[in-house]
Amino acid sequence: MEIPTLKLYAEEYEKIRTVLSSLLERSSATSASLISRTGQELAFRGDKEALDRDSISSLAAGSLAATLGLAHFLGEEEFQRIYHLGKKNSVVMSPVGKLALLLVVLPNGQPTKPLVENLGRTVLLLRDLLDRENVRFVQDDSESAALNSLGL
Repeated sequence: MEIPTLKLYAEEYEKIRTVLSSLLERSSATSASLISRTGQELAFRGDKEALDRDSISSLAAGSLAATLGLAHFLGEEEFQRIYHLGKKNSVVMSPVGKLALLLVVLPNGQPTKPLVENLGRTVLLLRDLLDRENVRFVQDDSESAALNSLGL
């Protein structure tokens, strides 16, 4: 399956950042990212100093792809949440439609109840924002160049 590249307009980008900020305010998470399934960070909120965000975005997309493959072998379409629990930090990933994923970094291990309660709502809000008509999907670089030359 070919996954198109997402292009967000400034208005949608700011709305996505607001949704991510709201998740951080309601949970113990230190950061939240919306990442395309190709590994491109689309939006980020949180502690910028502590993370190599480009590497984390690429690795998260790869991890999600591997987990989706596992889900298919087990007869599932996908898993709603993917947890990686560590001693110092943990991450929670959740698919956002067919084009993106939400990555949340948590300090000190286990996901908290406020995070779990707000994660589903956050994914739905992000999916709605990405499903709107004014988010551009670009299949390849030649199409991107053509859109740019038209000012789109």
